Amino acid sequence: MMFATKIHMNNGCEDSNNILDIHSLYMIGYMEEQFYTKEKIHDYLKTHPNSIKADVFPYSFLVPMDGPNGEKYVQSTNNESGYDTLLELPRE
Repeated sequence: MMFATKIHMNNGCEDSNNILDIHSLYMIGYMEEQFYTKEKIHDYLKTHPNSIKADVFPYSFLVPMDGPNGEKYVQSTNNESGYDTLLELPRE
């Protein structure tokens, strides 16, 4: 099992709570431990579903999504406050 342990936001969006503003995710597990772009993770999840979780309770699986303008991104599940649990990961 792989885990996303931290996120890197797009420039100028460091304090954003919009899932589309995530630039890359730091992955640990079977791949080399480093940041991978959300597009690369999206493509990986298309062929390997349920293989990556967010490393924050409730440890939800990441799923590939396509944005309104065709952009590729990933999301997990919303927490009690209504935003994606990926946004609770440490930011770098």
